Amino acid sequence: GGWQSDTLTEDLDLSYRAQMKGWKFKFLEEVGCPAELPVTMNALKTQQFRWTKGAAETAKKNLITLLKTKNIAFSTKLHGVFHLLNSFLFVCIFMVTILSVPVLYIKHNSNLPQWIYKVAGLLIMSLITLGTYYYISQKRLRPEHQKSGFAFFYQFPLFLSVSMGLSLHNAIAVIEGYIGKKSPFVRTPKFNITKQGGTWKDKSQYFKSTFNALTLMDGGMCLYARFFVITAFRLNDFGLLPFHCMLAIGFGYVAFFSYKHSTA
Repeated sequence: GGWQSDTLTEDLDLSYRAQMKGWKFKFLEEVGCPAELPVTMNALKTQQFRWTKGAAETAKKNLITLLKTKNIAFSTKLHGVFHLLNSFLFVCIFMVTILSVPVLYIKHNSNLPQWIYKVAGLLIMSLITLGTYYYISQKRLRPEHQKSGFAFFYQFPLFLSVSMGLSLHNAIAVIEGYIGKKSPFVRTPKFNITKQGGTWKDKSQYFKSTFNALTLMDGGMCLYARFFVITAFRLNDFGLLPFHCMLAIGFGYVAFFSYKHSTA
């Protein structure tokens, strides 16, 4: 079907359509592609918005067709379902963020059996799977930097915190993708930073302020997450305390650097 412009992730869309037409792919893990990581919060938000909304658009466009395609194995279809719907995770994170305090109060002021909450708590075990995935990936990619696992055990929670802090921004992108709201392809700003200590502040032609209503909402979510922590101590229930602390750090980080980079 060729290149099509109806999603923000045209490469993801094209790869699925090609596979459903019978094309075969070979993953060459050792082949790398030079790229520049986002260095401002605006750049990161731009990239994340495009990726998460584009994935949602691609899922809306291709998921049913994928499930109906006869020449694809069930295991591949199952993999495709999880892959195409993975951006929905941000909607789930944001909903859990909003609902976790009410759930705590319901837990302590209702007659629901406590085993329900204990069973739900088992879902936290998924973090072990996620952590193992990232640890092995990092170790295989850069074994020379993995002589000790100590760095990973503080970097991984920080990574999760920032991901959670982007959940409001990315959830909006995902919902827009599912309901079919179109938006232009906004490229990730590049600043040609090729070494440690490089700066983006003298490249104002690529800079766009990120201080807006969404930044204020991120700040409000940080305050709400701090209320989570207070509630945990008030109810003497610390099961969700690590999650609440990570949310407060993540939303605070995103809001702070959105403001800081908008005034640099």
